[in-house]
Amino acid sequence: MTTETPVSARPSATDAPVKPGLAQVVRQLVSAIDRLGPGELAQLRRGEPTDPARPAFWRLLFAVVEPAGLVAAVEGERRDADEKAWSVLCWAIATVGADQARGYGLGRALRRAGVSELRFARLLSGSPEQLPDLVRGVIGQLASKGEPLAATDLARLLGLGGASQDREGVRRDLARDYFAEDRRLG
Repeated sequence: MTTETPVSARPSATDAPVKPGLAQVVRQLVSAIDRLGPGELAQLRRGEPTDPARPAFWRLLFAVVEPAGLVAAVEGERRDADEKAWSVLCWAIATVGADQARGYGLGRALRRAGVSELRFARLLSGSPEQLPDLVRGVIGQLASKGEPLAATDLARLLGLGGASQDREGVRRDLARDYFAEDRRLG
């Protein structure tokens, strides 16, 4: 005779602690950056996006991102890569402005900002090592044109939140968004 555990005694999916998804963490990050003072915002914008000498970034990483489990837990190359990618995202949000960070798709915003197809193609084909420099150029163009930043799209492009495993899907989504804008503008 087999005994079954009564349904009421089985652990449910809601019993386990729920970790926030990438989009939720990015929204929390945008809100946290929006609340920073002018000095901390300047720290995030100053210098190279991956420069570790920015205390404001480290405070954001440990207050918002780390608790969500979206940074590799073990020290090493994977954690370093995660930290650099989150640093680039924080820099981009601080550069474009938190109000604009709640905008529409990244591909659409890049098209509307006048980012050339060649520059867009370079961004999509860039390696993880090249992305900080490629992102820096297009974010500067977004900021100068006043276009919104879809911060979650950028996070996915940077490979955050597991998006590195679906790199091609992320790039296809951005390309669809970029080229569909022609239809809207035309």
